[in-house]
Amino acid sequence: MIRYNRSFYASASQWLEAIKQDRAWLSQLQQLQNATPAELKKQHQMASNKIEKSDACDYWHFYNKQVDRVKLVVEELWEAGKMTPAIQRTLIIWMLTEEWLEQHSEIDIQASEKPKRPSSKQKPKAKADRKPSDKPLTLKYYMHGNNGVLMRQRKRVHQVFKMWNRWGWIDEQTSLEDFDTFFEGEPRHCNITWKANGTILTILLQELLEQLYIEKPTGCAAKSLVKQQFGKTANSDRTRLDNISEKRIKLTLLVLDPQNHNLIFQDSDDLSEIQDIQDAALKEIFAGKLRSTKGI
Repeated sequence: MIRYNRSFYASASQWLEAIKQDRAWLSQLQQLQNATPAELKKQHQMASNKIEKSDACDYWHFYNKQVDRVKLVVEELWEAGKMTPAIQRTLIIWMLTEEWLEQHSEIDIQASEKPKRPSSKQKPKAKADRKPSDKPLTLKYYMHGNNGVLMRQRKRVHQVFKMWNRWGWIDEQTSLEDFDTFFEGEPRHCNITWKANGTILTILLQELLEQLYIEKPTGCAAKSLVKQQFGKTANSDRTRLDNISEKRIKLTLLVLDPQNHNLIFQDSDDLSEIQDIQDAALKEIFAGKLRSTKGI
């Protein structure tokens, strides 16, 4: 059974293998195996049209004639943060259809494709890479233009700042002003010193980038943020994530979620009050009283 939570899959390869065992692809495969030449040609036209209109298009052309073409394209989309399972499942099935047709059908796939793009020896780059910048990306969370909403958002971010300090995730010398800039969405060095391990940071950023309340910059991926913004080595192996860190990631997502109105924030820096907020929030999480969060 396919899981639509990206965090359930450790890698793009694991996600692709799950698709290959999915009932939808197995049904499509059976249709291909029993199809007439005319039906195969129609399948090719449909698959080609879907791929041309998708995020996979440039990569699909770049990896033309490569062994494991689908696997290579899926890995590129996964790395770029565009491989959301619920959205891309159908696209992968169309790519698998094209791959099967190229391997098993007598139809001249290349001759019947849409007009070919100019050949290039260089790998297609994300839009953000076409405008080189020496400044790493940040997350777009704040909504400027509505002072009331912005004030509430800042209060949530400031609560997260206190939590991460208490947990020892960031250096105690990190200023609130620098921490604040990480949620502005503008490329810049935020001067946040990460002290916890790279696995926590990588999975935390992966989950944040999947939240509806975060506007993801084009071409932004957790792996690049880990390296460029925090100077750490990315590791998304969830088996290395302990239960306490997993709960703290979940709490971070819930605190930032503007739809969770049950959380009460204190203006005090008293650590006991912060702990009380955390304990109360976790109780409500497991009691189902707080809004469930996408991705975890």
